[in-house]
Amino acid sequence: MAFIFRVDYLNNLVTGSGGQKDKLEYPPHPDRLFMALVATAAKTRVYDAGAEEYVPKLQYPLYRRALEWLESQEPPAIYAPPELLDSGVLHTFVPVNYKIGNAGNKIVLPPYDPGARYRVPRQRPIGIIDRPLFYAWQSDPEGDIREALADLAKDVPYLGTTWSSVAVRVVAEIEEPYRNGPCLRPLKQTGTPYGGQLALQSLRVPAPGRIDDLDREYRRVIAFLRDTSMKPSEAREISMRTFIGAPLARYMWDQPVKGDGNAFARTAVARFRVRPSLPITWSGLLAEAVHASLASAVTSLGKRFPHTDIEGYATGKGCFKELPHTFFVPLANVGFRYSDGTIKGFALLFPASEGISRENVEAIYDAFISFLAPQNELYLDFGRVKNTGTVWPGARRISFLVEPLEEQPYFRYVFGDDGRSFHPEAKGGEHYRQKANVAGPMTLEWWRWCKNSHVWASVTPVILPRFPKKNLSVLQIVNDQLEILGLPPARRVTYRSLGALKGTPSVHEFRAFGTRYFENVWMHLILEFAEPVRGPVLLGRGMYFGYGLLAPMPAGEDEKFGRDADSAASAENPGLEDVDAKQPFQNSQCLV
Repeated sequence: MAFIFRVDYLNNLVTGSGGQKDKLEYPPHPDRLFMALVATAAKTRVYDAGAEEYVPKLQYPLYRRALEWLESQEPPAIYAPPELLDSGVLHTFVPVNYKIGNAGNKIVLPPYDPGARYRVPRQRPIGIIDRPLFYAWQSDPEGDIREALADLAKDVPYLGTTWSSVAVRVVAEIEEPYRNGPCLRPLKQTGTPYGGQLALQSLRVPAPGRIDDLDREYRRVIAFLRDTSMKPSEAREISMRTFIGAPLARYMWDQPVKGDGNAFARTAVARFRVRPSLPITWSGLLAEAVHASLASAVTSLGKRFPHTDIEGYATGKGCFKELPHTFFVPLANVGFRYSDGTIKGFALLFPASEGISRENVEAIYDAFISFLAPQNELYLDFGRVKNTGTVWPGARRISFLVEPLEEQPYFRYVFGDDGRSFHPEAKGGEHYRQKANVAGPMTLEWWRWCKNSHVWASVTPVILPRFPKKNLSVLQIVNDQLEILGLPPARRVTYRSLGALKGTPSVHEFRAFGTRYFENVWMHLILEFAEPVRGPVLLGRGMYFGYGLLAPMPAGEDEKFGRDADSAASAENPGLEDVDAKQPFQNSQCLV
């Protein structure tokens, strides 16, 4: 059970800043809420029967013990909207003390004039919010500790500055609809194997000894004021350094994703590194090697799960031929300035499917790891290449090493539930453990393929399930596929044989080492959506074998690619096609 604070902004104003005085601290850091509780404990009193007098709650053993319990916990999750309704910086000019003249220590008053007094500029960042915030700790304290913290919470007057009047209280659970809304979750708590440098925030959090740090800072300020109280010629202003001693914890926004109908919304992921790096044009061969090994590894699981077609789920055969089953995703180094277009690793995606449980997925993964051990080797068989004109690299079979990066797949959603994002009492990722720190290219970080983006570009060619015709455009075919996968329709599609991302080879180079789907049309795509789409995104007939993988398009690159497509438009590479276009597909079509 979780321990949860609910914070309601009574005047709908969020204020307070950290190191940068012109930048709003949002959401308020957990340490700010903790300091508000400590300040409340110091200002309010409780009757001490032993001392027969009222003492500050901070000095009362029960309240002190309650705050010490809170500071010893892991950082909380924060349920809050990612963006405020409105925010900005309020600029004001505030009168300060009169300047001391040259006549000793006497204060020389200026002439009576409202504008004669010296004013200094002040910046106050401010935001508007219309919903409560929730701070959820995973542990639940004992009854007396919980009651003491609840008693302190109800007396907290503001959070940030006095402009932000709040009502804080302890609640049993996070109510709907906030429970399934956006959440800023500690990276350590989620057990997420990705993180990198995007969608992360560093927040101050309480830690053991935090109350002692605040006590020392309070005594320092009080001692300074006492020393200068009898010396009017000296300045009596001193800043509170309450931020000292508060460690930083990395947080990541956990945005809710609808699971109904979306093949990628509810998946478990397991990543592997390959050594040496392989050309991305061999992704089809690598997929064949992984699928063959996976099929061999799961043959013995039929006895363990007699009522589940484990082999069909792992290989896409049997009853899972038309149902979501295991995806192979090549993690290629493309899309960056110095990308070399090589495969640094791959991932296995285990989608939620009918009759498949978490135990089934973990059993498949364990069987695959056991099959790889102890050499951790796989082989590329160039005999599978269907193009008779392809020149092999010298040997029919090439071995490479496979290194698992996780001890268990990372489950973002609990298999078998209703598809909602997990919350403190739903342990969707409790057993996840990362086996090795990822040291190398960014492509091995899973977040690289899961960002929200308006524009997505193909890393491997998209294999269309149908041929474009006069009354059946590429855009219609693509949107039909997106609808099947539960993704929103694309507003615009750009297609040609050349890839848009740095390091992506042409379609012809991929086909040279292809192993299947030669009867279909292959092309590189850029998809533009009206709203951001969350990855991963795979599309087309070969998506279970690593084809049709798309990556978020860097800002500005889509415009460059569009201009290149215009100049390179031909009968083979027709250029751009827009959802607003009224004309049917034509080989020479190029809309601007």
